[in-house]
Amino acid sequence: MTTLELKYNPFAIKTDFFIDGKEASLRCFGTGSDVRLREYIGDFFPEAMKKTNLGPGSECVIQFYGTQDAFEDVKAACHEYGDQNEGIKIELPEYRPYPNNFNEMNLLIAEKREKYAAQIAAKKDGLVNPATMKGDIDILDLEKRFDRDKKALEQAFVENGEKAKAVLDKAKEGSVSFASSTLKTIGASRCDYYGASISEALKLNCGHKIGNKCDTDCRYLNFGLGSKKKLSSSTVETKAVYVTIIETVNASFAKNSKELSELLSSLFDKAKAAFHSCCKDVCEEYIARFSDLLPLADSLKEYKTIWKLGMQETIPDSCFDSIAIKDTASMVLIGRAKQEEAIKKVSSACNDFAASSFDLAAQAFIAETEKCRDYYLGELLELQATIKEKLVSTKQIEQEISMVQSKIECLDDLQTDLNKLVTG
Repeated sequence: MTTLELKYNPFAIKTDFFIDGKEASLRCFGTGSDVRLREYIGDFFPEAMKKTNLGPGSECVIQFYGTQDAFEDVKAACHEYGDQNEGIKIELPEYRPYPNNFNEMNLLIAEKREKYAAQIAAKKDGLVNPATMKGDIDILDLEKRFDRDKKALEQAFVENGEKAKAVLDKAKEGSVSFASSTLKTIGASRCDYYGASISEALKLNCGHKIGNKCDTDCRYLNFGLGSKKKLSSSTVETKAVYVTIIETVNASFAKNSKELSELLSSLFDKAKAAFHSCCKDVCEEYIARFSDLLPLADSLKEYKTIWKLGMQETIPDSCFDSIAIKDTASMVLIGRAKQEEAIKKVSSACNDFAASSFDLAAQAFIAETEKCRDYYLGELLELQATIKEKLVSTKQIEQEISMVQSKIECLDDLQTDLNKLVTG
């Protein structure tokens, strides 16, 4: 009697076929790999009988190893073949849990479990700290927290800006009138020469006195009535007085500019410290909370800048045009009315320039403050983006690990059921 053995592993989709203990193959399942039993069982018996040269009057027994569902398919195919070929007697023992069959299935389960365990280990390698699970953190709640922290930094900028504006407005109000106050100080001093004097606020009464017949409303220094001659000694001295005015006003402006530069620098240092403190507190809280996701997190780097407030410390010559005395001139108007008018023009021009210079410096201060704010906001956003990216990745890996663990649990259940069958 010929003995046939058909072993089918539905988990590995593998078929092994033996004739009297020797391995053989059939055209219907080829190498036996990746071909399901239901796809070839209809051709199995005709090909197996042909392979063994069994004909009418022959007998054979076929032992099947596999699941009970697969056995039912083999049984149906066997009966169908027997009905069409009555001359060949084929014995198919009833299905029972053979030790060999279950041993192979147990080996397969162990192999699958080992494979799944390797998958879990590989996935855990993608976690910074596998022991810490982050699956309970809601991304939407975290994004709301991010928004609150960004608004806190923006609020620090607004509050600092309001304080700085109040200080700057007060500084501007007290600084742009420096030219008038300086000129008044100059006018309060006396400088006598040729019987002339400089006295009273904004009055430069500089000219030749001849007895008591001088014109106090409009005096002239006459140098040739239109001819180009060197300035007389009195004109040179008058020019020296104006030079003194220019130097004194410029010195006052330089002092004022330095004080304002120091004020703006001080305000900027306070703003930078406020932004750094606010951002540092938030970042340290994130780093502490997500230390497992940020093992290499550096401390917050401070804003670095080479910014220097460059307020101009010298008033342009054009502001003093109204009191300028040329090296060659036909006459110099030094009447009191003209002097007062010239001084007012100088005062107005200098004050306008001071206001303009201050406004430009204030704009530069605001621009640099915004850069500082944007820097710290950028650092915060970068940290938040890193946390969110790693958190999303971590949760995804955890879900994948959970799915593989579920497969292992299914294998454990199958192992339990098999053991029950073996033990009866």
